Amino acid sequence: MPFTLRSMLRAAVAWDPFVQGWTRRAYVGLGMATKDEGDYLFDLAQSHKDIFVLQVGANDGKRHDLLRPLIHRYRWRALLLEPLPDIFNALRKNYVNAKNVTLVNAALTDRDGEATIYRVRPGPGVPKFCNELASFRRDVVVKHAYLFAEIEQHVVAEAIAAVSFGTLVKQYGIEKIDVVMIDTEGYDYQILKLVDFVQFRPKLVIYEHAHLSKEDQAAAAQLLSSVGYEVHALRSGYLNTAAIYRGT
Repeated sequence: MPFTLRSMLRAAVAWDPFVQGWTRRAYVGLGMATKDEGDYLFDLAQSHKDIFVLQVGANDGKRHDLLRPLIHRYRWRALLLEPLPDIFNALRKNYVNAKNVTLVNAALTDRDGEATIYRVRPGPGVPKFCNELASFRRDVVVKHAYLFAEIEQHVVAEAIAAVSFGTLVKQYGIEKIDVVMIDTEGYDYQILKLVDFVQFRPKLVIYEHAHLSKEDQAAAAQLLSSVGYEVHALRSGYLNTAAIYRGT
C-alpha cells in the first residue's frame, strides 16, 4: 500500500467518528481495548438519531474534544458552556456556522450573576496548554506544577459570568437532554448536583473524576446510581466516569 494511501486511511480513522467508532468496536470486541468515552458516545450515535448535548466546560471545542466530530457528523444539537472569554472566542471560531450549536460564555453554578475562577494567566513563558487551565479550586490548578514548575506564579483570580441550571433551561428552551458532558477541573460533582435528574433523564453522563476526592467520587457515583444510572469509572481515556441510564 503506498504511503500516501496509508496516511489517508489513518487520517480517516482518526477524524471520522463513524470509521473510528467501528474500528474501536472491533478492538473492544476482540479484547484488545477497554471501552472509553468515545465508545459510549458512538454507541449512542448508532442507537439514537435526535440527540441534544449539554457540555459544561467546553474548552475551545478542539483540544481533547470528543464531541465536535460527532456534533458535526450526526448533526447533534448542543448547548456548550465555556466561561473563559479568550477560550470562548476560540470555541466560537471552531463552531462557526454550526447552526445546531448554541454557545454560552458562562459557568454553570448554583446562582445567576458572577463567580470567581482561578486560571493561569496567558503570557510570555507560559505554555499554551496552560491558557485553558481553570477551576473554581485554586489547588487543582496549582497541582499541575508537574507540567509547568512556575505555574503558581501565574495563577490569577478572574470574574466570570455564571448561570444556574434553571435559568439555562428557561433561557434556551431546553426540553430534553440526552448527553451531559462535564469537565470542570475538580467541580464535576458540584455540577452533577445542579442537574435536574427528575425533569431530565440524560441517556449518557460523562464527567471527569480525576480531580475529585475519593469521597466525592463515591458520592457522585451514588447520586447517579440512585436515579437509575449504571456507573463505570473508565480505565482509559481522560480519567472520566461514564454513566448510562437504565431506568429506575
